[in-house]
Amino acid sequence: MHVTTGPRGWAPISGILVAFVAAPVVAQPGERRIDRVQAAYADLDAYHADCAFEIVQRNGDWTNRRRATIEVAYDPTDRRLLIDDPEALLVVRDNTLRARLHDQPTHYVEHDLPEGWRWSDLTDVAPVLIERPLPDVAMLVDPAPIDALSDGFNERATPLTPEPDDPQQRPRLQFHTQDGVFTLALDPQTQRVVAASHELAGMMPGEAVAETYRWTLRDAASPMPDELFAFDTTGATQVASFAQLPGAGGGGQPAPPPPAIEPGDALAVEFTTLAGEPIQLADADVSTLVLSFVTTWAVGGADTVTAVAEAADRAEQGDADAAFFIVDVYEDAATVRQTFEPLGVEVPIILDPEGVLAESVQAFLVPTTVVIRDGKVIHVLPANTPDLADRLAAIAVERQRAAEDPPAPDTTLPELAP
Repeated sequence: MHVTTGPRGWAPISGILVAFVAAPVVAQPGERRIDRVQAAYADLDAYHADCAFEIVQRNGDWTNRRRATIEVAYDPTDRRLLIDDPEALLVVRDNTLRARLHDQPTHYVEHDLPEGWRWSDLTDVAPVLIERPLPDVAMLVDPAPIDALSDGFNERATPLTPEPDDPQQRPRLQFHTQDGVFTLALDPQTQRVVAASHELAGMMPGEAVAETYRWTLRDAASPMPDELFAFDTTGATQVASFAQLPGAGGGGQPAPPPPAIEPGDALAVEFTTLAGEPIQLADADVSTLVLSFVTTWAVGGADTVTAVAEAADRAEQGDADAAFFIVDVYEDAATVRQTFEPLGVEVPIILDPEGVLAESVQAFLVPTTVVIRDGKVIHVLPANTPDLADRLAAIAVERQRAAEDPPAPDTTLPELAP
């Protein structure tokens, strides 16, 4: 589930006469249920819950499972917020957002939020939230209905009857997303979300992914204890943005994650571009390769393609020693052409129908942009990387800038011996 945008605006209707001549608007069943869900969260004095999730990938006899829990808490009296998941910790207090990654506690990001901050303000600062199943938190901090808080949802929810074998007989809401079907189960008494499922196709041929989420309420009393929203910065270094956090995929200060990824022989494999031309990346006479792995069905694919094209244009203007390529994975030329040709980008599109190139650089999720320099992967940037075009353009010219702007010579005088 991709929770990214803020609430939709309402266009005012001028003229009181409209109230008398316009036909009454009858809310659809799905819209009425959405309204009840929204009201259920608006009535809470506070909210402290656990979201346990399981992600299962299957392809033939192969199965991969991942289980974890996200802890969330929100006190609307002073707008304190906690989101603690297996990857990151995020806390909002006094309109200040602080976040860090659990495996790199030595760095954190701090950002002042505007008065009346909304869900989109949080995802702008901490894009890791885009991938989190947090419709409950989104509705708590933002007055918009749930279907307005996600780019991936369709315009209306479909109300479903409870599952036949559900002993609690929980009503459901189903949304069709760009990459699958997302279904919410509601508590029949409170109308709050208590479970969810997301079924989608995997990246590999024949692969299916099933995600399930279950919410357990811990507490709904205000005020909540202050220590719940603690964020210790002792001995830690503040960085300017989430992308600069170690391991966030945005080029932070620490060294790239081990072990180093080397595509090796895959660069010598002959692929075919969408234009029908053969290509071997090993023949590219540049020090830096930028490969953006996409599919036509993945959310964010078109945005990634246009961002890479923009970065390529800017890198070319800066005489960067770099080459940019779009790599479509596991799809045929006709499918790719129908989706990406209308974008009118000039970056070559390489077809990787067997996933050889993607697997060589461990690009198992799409869209993902990989930067290779001197035969080694030096950056892996996910689709939600802030200012992707800016980041890639800067990476492409960083070697030239280092050569043009060598470190200033040391002009300090040595201490004189007494």
